[in-house]
Amino acid sequence: MQFIEIPEFSKDFKKLNKKYKSLRGDLELRKKVLEMFPVGRGNDVDQIPGLKIKRKIYKTRLMCRTLRRDSLRLIYCYEEDKQKITFIELYFKGDKTTEDRDRILKHFA
Repeated sequence: MQFIEIPEFSKDFKKLNKKYKSLRGDLELRKKVLEMFPVGRGNDVDQIPGLKIKRKIYKTRLMCRTLRRDSLRLIYCYEEDKQKITFIELYFKGDKTTEDRDRILKHFA
């Protein structure tokens, strides 16, 4: 599985990594899970509805050990034919209520 980050995601990650020291390891662990279950298993991953684009965009929780009970949200695009996951956005649920749809459309419309 190939993992790609758009520039905005890299900026999100850098900002949050300063605040939550376990984030790098937590993301690496999540990558391992995504390699085995890219569209989730059960109810841990949701496809974002209503985007009106051909590619499927998913939202999942990223458990962060520094945050303990709270978690981050990870938005990504999975392209099964290319075996590629593109990370789009990473945010703390307490700071933001929903994903940046403009960002998604900018890169995938």
